[in-house]
Amino acid sequence: MNTDEQVKDIFEFDPDRVQRYKIILRRNRLFGFWAGEQLGKLDCEMLDYMASVVQSDLEQPGDLDILRKVHGDLLAAGKKVSDADLRAKLAELRAQARHEIGVQSRHRDIEIKV
Repeated sequence: MNTDEQVKDIFEFDPDRVQRYKIILRRNRLFGFWAGEQLGKLDCEMLDYMASVVQSDLEQPGDLDILRKVHGDLLAAGKKVSDADLRAKLAELRAQARHEIGVQSRHRDIEIKV
């Protein structure tokens, strides 16, 4: 594969990839909001905390980085939570994010068709 084909392949629009990215981003925001509530964050503190959780997921592939950050923050605040509980919450929020993104996508399709 030559360089032009590689560049085209990298930037080719992949709706499934975009959808997965949107779901993960929404899940991370929801997880940051949930953790922020556990920590008693309000208003701007909540927004800053949510952004820091989203940012933490960019450190490594997978969910370990985001789980490590939230677990550490909760422990530092004296909140006892297990890794299994955090993983379960992340899975629950992923399902919620998938549903929300799916509803948004279907709503946009309806608007476009009308």
